[in-house]
Amino acid sequence: MSSLKYFLIVLISFQLGFAQNKKYTSKQVDSLFELGNNYYKKSDYYNSLKELRFALIEAEKIKNDTLVSNIYNRIGRNFAQIKNLEFSNYFFNKSLVLAKKTNNLKHQILVLNNLGNLFTGFCETKSNQKKAISYYKQALRLAKKNNLNEDICLISMNLAWSYLKFKEFENAKPYLDDFIKLHPKYGNKLFNNIVYMLQATYYEGIGQYQLAEKTYQDGLATFSEKLIFKEKKSEYLYRYSRLLSKINKPQEAALYLKQADSINEIFYNKEILNKAKETSSALILDAFKIDKIKADFELKSKEQNLKLNKNIFYITLIFLAIISCFSIYILKLYKNKNKINEQLTSLNIELEKAKLVAEESNEMKSKFVSTITHELRTPLFGVISLTEILEKSVIEEESRSHLKSLKYSAKYLLSLVNDVLQISKLENKNSKLEKSIFEFKSIINSVKLNLEQIAIQNNNKFVIEIDENVNEYFSSDEVKLTQLCLNLASNALKFTKNGDVTIKIDKINEIDNLQVIKFSFIDTGFGISEINQKRIFDKFFQITPKDNFFQGSGLGLTIVNDILLLFNSKIELKSELGKGSEFSFILNLEKASNSIQFETEVINHEFNNLNVLIVDDNKINQIVTSKTIKNLNCIPTIADNGFEAIEMIRLKEFDIVLMDINMPEIDGFDTTIEIRKFNKNIPIIAFTAFDKSEIQEKVQMSGISDVLNKPFTSSELIHIITKFTSSSNV
Repeated sequence: MSSLKYFLIVLISFQLGFAQNKKYTSKQVDSLFELGNNYYKKSDYYNSLKELRFALIEAEKIKNDTLVSNIYNRIGRNFAQIKNLEFSNYFFNKSLVLAKKTNNLKHQILVLNNLGNLFTGFCETKSNQKKAISYYKQALRLAKKNNLNEDICLISMNLAWSYLKFKEFENAKPYLDDFIKLHPKYGNKLFNNIVYMLQATYYEGIGQYQLAEKTYQDGLATFSEKLIFKEKKSEYLYRYSRLLSKINKPQEAALYLKQADSINEIFYNKEILNKAKETSSALILDAFKIDKIKADFELKSKEQNLKLNKNIFYITLIFLAIISCFSIYILKLYKNKNKINEQLTSLNIELEKAKLVAEESNEMKSKFVSTITHELRTPLFGVISLTEILEKSVIEEESRSHLKSLKYSAKYLLSLVNDVLQISKLENKNSKLEKSIFEFKSIINSVKLNLEQIAIQNNNKFVIEIDENVNEYFSSDEVKLTQLCLNLASNALKFTKNGDVTIKIDKINEIDNLQVIKFSFIDTGFGISEINQKRIFDKFFQITPKDNFFQGSGLGLTIVNDILLLFNSKIELKSELGKGSEFSFILNLEKASNSIQFETEVINHEFNNLNVLIVDDNKINQIVTSKTIKNLNCIPTIADNGFEAIEMIRLKEFDIVLMDINMPEIDGFDTTIEIRKFNKNIPIIAFTAFDKSEIQEKVQMSGISDVLNKPFTSSELIHIITKFTSSSNV
């Protein structure tokens, strides 16, 4: 029934149009176009499409290609607003063909820009983004060739936007800079808000969250009240809300999200959009009729001079029936396509929600690991440091032996804590190589010194063999290289009893300024079966022999494997049960010249009565740090919290400040910010159990001079005090 009704409506429309002999002038058609354009500006896409449909038919009759091109472009804009990529693309391309035919340069740029906007709006896939970029760059070339600065400004904005949508921040930066530079003079003032939104999106993408928040806030006052730009405001508020959620400001985030939803309810009126979609199939039918049968239709009209005979009427009736059936079929396909799109959209939303939940869970796990390891490392610092102080003052050999055992146990526990933190950082891709110049042999010797106790316990002969051709100094990541050697050597010592463990280091090649070094860790221990060789690099997996004489976290080899990936290397294993094992890897290390000033540790150093302020709320830490400072011939002063430290520095001159980060009421960062308001020069050293990489950004923003990680050695403390005090005080 509905199909018959649709057919009769089309037939009546056709007959009325056929009988109508009146021709509109270009000025009258232009008025029809403007009427449709006005409806578009009010977001009334149903009436806009209806009026533009009529204008298109009349413009075709008077063969005004410029006007037809303008109408096609506006029809394309309507379909873009109701999220119809296929039809919008179709009409934009028809408009572009006529713009090229009439050599209308400005209109070519306009349509190319609209095509770029269309595919940017449907930027869920990389292929759509590539199409958008291609159209924008075609338009930009034409604009630059003809020095059209207003168009260059607009297209630069759109290119920056398209790249930012796919988080390609380096590609977006030059176009964003051009847009910001040109906008004050050549840009549309109604786009002032987009300047702020794009800048804020860029800052957020590169991790400058505070700058991003400030930029969003500054841009709120720049919005036009015109309805056509309300969708930009809703997107602006959605993005701002997302940033506020990310930086843990949920109440403000909820407020702006509510404002954005309110705008969208007004702007994307569902009834208007549905009416516009109903109009779309009739519009396609008219376009098809104009393209395919217009010539035959007009010829027959002239021959008959508007007098239909019976035969022509039947032929026309049959032809219209075919077209009607075909249009109904297209309409059904279109509706089915919309249903599938809605289902896919719903699935994508669910997937996005699941992804956000997973990301939040992963972030919470990382925060938990960071917090718990910090809480463990702080008391361990007290245990290790107090043990070292007691060890120096105790004379009885038995007591010294007990203290050594206590210190060894605390250091072992600290290594487990560090393993957990390290594996968490590697899993979350938060770890990277950091270059510094170091003396190679001193690193290897420190590894041996740290593991000497394990060798003695298991009655192992522990040997280091370094090729004499290996360079004396290298520029690489000293900490991660040390960790590789410590983990593999300690494993070899733990799995060997009454045997030999050798660290063998050979230069196997030299390319320009790089030495190719092979590290081998060879033991005569239990060996590893072929089945276990495939599993030992899995987290928490441990081989447990019958006597179970060693301990471990089961993370050491996993960490080795992940660190070697940062070096673009991999571990090799040869092992046989009962005969021992050999772990090896190859690194390309950059040589450092002997002429470079190399800072070595200063041992048994004393300073000349330096005034050191220790800011820490932990009593044990106060005792340990104070005692260590006194042993260096310095004068320690204690501040129990940040507020007390601020007042002390106002009243008294100090040479250096050791500032704990994790304090109640006011933390070390905020304390430093307050101090820097009246004292820019005093060295302030962050004194913390947090890993340096976790707090680096806050350190720079607050004005902290450097970081000293707990637990620290005396030589590390001496080194950092020497770095920030004048030679006259030493």
